[in-house]
Amino acid sequence: VPTDPPRAEPPAEPVPTDPPRAEPPAQPVPTDPPQAEPLPPVSPPPSAPAPAGPPERANPSHRTRRRAPPILALGVLGLLGAVVAALLLTRGGEPPAGTQATATATATATSGPPAGPFATGEGPDGVALGAGAVWVAASRNDTVTRIDPETGETASVKVGGNPDSVVVAFDEVWVSLTDDDRVVRLSTGPKPERVGSVKVGSRPEGLAASQNAVWVANAGDGTVTQIVASSRETRTVEGVGAEPVDLAIGAGAVWVADSASGSVARVDGGRRVLARTITGIGPNPRAVAIRDREVWVVTADDGRAWRIDGDAGKVTGSVRVGGQPRDIAVHGDRLWVTDRERDRVVEIDPDAMKVVARRPVRGGPLGLAVDDAAVWVSGFDRGEVSRLPLSGGSLAR
Repeated sequence: VPTDPPRAEPPAEPVPTDPPRAEPPAQPVPTDPPQAEPLPPVSPPPSAPAPAGPPERANPSHRTRRRAPPILALGVLGLLGAVVAALLLTRGGEPPAGTQATATATATATSGPPAGPFATGEGPDGVALGAGAVWVAASRNDTVTRIDPETGETASVKVGGNPDSVVVAFDEVWVSLTDDDRVVRLSTGPKPERVGSVKVGSRPEGLAASQNAVWVANAGDGTVTQIVASSRETRTVEGVGAEPVDLAIGAGAVWVADSASGSVARVDGGRRVLARTITGIGPNPRAVAIRDREVWVVTADDGRAWRIDGDAGKVTGSVRVGGQPRDIAVHGDRLWVTDRERDRVVEIDPDAMKVVARRPVRGGPLGLAVDDAAVWVSGFDRGEVSRLPLSGGSLAR
């Protein structure tokens, strides 16, 4: 048994005549902290018996032995060299359990959701959130793309001609196909598949879901279709408007934006009849959203968001957005609007009736959807979706 500890040998000099079994496995080295023990050599002598304690880690490798320096700083450098040598000797093997846990914990603590943007098909339009993913209809290459918000991984599926809007409801993804006069149904898994379709009116665009049905705005024939979720049976509401392009459900009715006539239709969903037409808003309404008993609609040709009292059926005010508003979403106490002309998303405080924040979004923003963490925006001209993080439910906070 040598009188000097193993680290008293020269740093790069192997000890072929003194294999690891010659060292007492139980003999501690009090001056070395436990974490400085390196991993075993790649090819130990075949005759070396297995140690009785923890396998191999109890005996330091001959490659990590160094002269015992008289100064503490040199001792620290020796320990660092031992760790580096041990890592090199693993040759891609699994590190000790402690190292693995530390690396994983550090990655979890310092990393967050991917920032994006996320590539989709060409001409992304409608955006929806649900089933643990972001869903985007790409109108120019007839696909829907699923984005995992935690990893950024994407998967796309062919759906049919000119997909426009998306809604997640009844454990499926529903997509309007404007060129096919159909609404297609997709599975919600990581690799979505087409599971069926339903024939609707001419040139379907906007979608919305109620408790029992999916509603479709048919721009080509001025109708609205109700698809009963349980049976896939369809029912049609005639004469809704000249060109219905979007709809939303809430405040006691189905509310439909009619882009051609510059009005909003109030449809009685239970009786499936047109109950009222609200005028007095700007030209070319493109999208509708519901906040409590208020109905909000954006009009592209005058750059405004209009508020309608859902109970009275009257316009009660508007907010100047600017540019060309194309979509609107409600989440919490805020409204978000895409401005395609000026490449931005605008945040509105509906109580104060004013714009409180603006954020640039490249590529002609069109559709959007909002959750607690972010605003997701489709960039039609760039084939991508951007993620705008929220703080306290707002871009402004």
